[in-house]
Amino acid sequence: MRKYIPAGILLLLYLPVIAQEEGRGTRKEFNTAEHVIQFSPTIKNFSIPLPVNAQLQESLEGRLLYRTTVKKSTLHGLWQSWYGNGQTCDSGRLVRNIPDGEWIIRNHAGQLMAVRTFNADGYHRVLEEIKRPNPKRNFYQLGQIAIQNRNLALHYLQAEYSFPDKRKDARFHSVRELVLANSAGQSYRPVFENGLLDGLYINYFENGQVKDSGQYQKGIREGYWIHRESPSTETRAGTYRHGLKDQEWKIYSPDGRLQEIILYRKGTLRWQKQFRY
Repeated sequence: MRKYIPAGILLLLYLPVIAQEEGRGTRKEFNTAEHVIQFSPTIKNFSIPLPVNAQLQESLEGRLLYRTTVKKSTLHGLWQSWYGNGQTCDSGRLVRNIPDGEWIIRNHAGQLMAVRTFNADGYHRVLEEIKRPNPKRNFYQLGQIAIQNRNLALHYLQAEYSFPDKRKDARFHSVRELVLANSAGQSYRPVFENGLLDGLYINYFENGQVKDSGQYQKGIREGYWIHRESPSTETRAGTYRHGLKDQEWKIYSPDGRLQEIILYRKGTLRWQKQFRY
């Protein structure tokens, strides 16, 4: 009588071997006990050895570090990670490694620090247009930008654009390292490398005041926005059109007094007036 080993066990036994052979010195493994997923830091899109379908989570000293799901060997479904005190660090949804819907970041006290809204389906449509821009017909502004500067258009789809303080030089050997670095209060790095901003975008200061906020439309700023450098500095408010400042912008002092009016036309300053009190 033949003895059969379940396919799932074979997969888990085989994954570390594949990683060791293909990694050529970089650490890659899938540990069934703690669900430690390791990957080469040189791979841009977080290409990591994953089971075909699984629920993944990892704990440290009895507390959850992160929880997510995998479908067809990609991060697919809800994502959530936690600080050491149990507060949520970040949460959102991924569709095959691309964020979709609201992505929310909080500090150790549970206070909201950032909101991003992504569009996974739109990401693929915009990316396709960037790769094949048509001077006579473009559905998206990023496709139009790609005609002149393809690298600039692609930059709008990268996590470095969505999170400007993202650690550009950080190197992680596992999802565990990334989550622990975020929970330690270092500059934030998401678990994805690409995404299309499409909807509400907000950053907050530690005191809860809005730092900047507005809407993105298929990767480009559109409509009314506000910007502040710090809670004690001036506020700039006005309209973007196709990612460029347009029409009337106003600058207010920290106590709310109007200091200046500036008129823009397609990003070019046309007129300004200062007010003295």
